[in-house]
Formats: sequence, C-alpha cells, structure tokens
Amino acid sequence: MTLYEKTMEFIRQLMAESNMVPGDRLPSEVEIAHMSGVSLMTVRRAMSELVSAGALQRIQGRGTFVRSNRIPTESTIIGGLKETLTLQGVDLETIIVSFEETVATGERATLLRLSDGVAVWKIVRVRRLDGVPAVRETAIIPRSWRPTSTCASRQVRTPSTKCSLLRTD
Repeated sequence: MTLYEKTMEFIRQLMAESNMVPGDRLPSEVEIAHMSGVSLMTVRRAMSELVSAGALQRIQGRGTFVRSNRIPTESTIIGGLKETLTLQGVDLETIIVSFEETVATGERATLLRLSDGVAVWKIVRVRRLDGVPAVRETAIIPRSWRPTSTCASRQVRTPSTKCSLLRTD
C-alpha cells in the first residue's frame, strides 16, 4: 500500500471516529498532514483521490467536506433500506443518538397534522454505511406510538428501523 493510500485510510478513519456526516468539514490539509505525520503533498494526493471517488467535496475558500454518497436502489425490490443495501453488499449500522419525548408546536404540529402541545417522540439517528457515517436523521413521531424497552436507552447500536423501535397501542 502506498503512502497516499495509507493517508486515504487515515482520513476515512478520522471521519468514522469523528462521526462525520455529509456536510461536515474536515480539518485543513495542513492539520491532517500534522496529525498523520506525512507531507502536505501526500495529504493533497490522498484528498484528491477521495474527491475523485466521491467521498469528499472541495469548496473553494471554504474547505473540504464529507460528501453524501448516492445509494443506487432498485425500484422493483420490496423492502427497506437495510434489505436494499445488503443486496448491494453494503453494511448498514444505525446509532441512536437521542430518543426523547417533547411536544409538537407551531409548524411542526401543523406538518404532522397534530394539535399544538401533543406529545411526540424525537429520535435522532446516525446511519453508517460500511462503518462511515453517511446520514444524520431526525424523526418526529406521535407519542401515541409507544417505545419498546430496548430502544429507550441512548447510544443503542441496531440495524433496526424506526418502526421496529416503536409499537402502536
């Protein structure tokens, strides 16, 4: 493995360990060179390769950002995201960042077709594809759906969907 390929792996690991999601800004090339102990030229080559691969996006004057990956899907396959990704050989991991009760008010209540003050669940999850954070999702669900005992704790790692976290009355 070449030095720039090792540096690419270092950057991927940095993204994973920092729970970076699409839109997050990476440290500067100089900072990454210092952290990884390689030359600035090696970091530039590694980042250029990651940009070419679609993992990163450079924006002039702003920095380098984690790029969202498009997930090719087959519209004829019945099933959820996990099933689709498994068929493509991609490992999906879901991390529940927070699971809390709150109330729907204003625009949120209107969008959910609920009255102001109705209790709702707010679930924040990070979805990882092959170990790399790819999506941060916030779901607001009416409280009339009850949480199961396994999902109410924070930092649960599960391949489950939101629906499996909740059950109806």
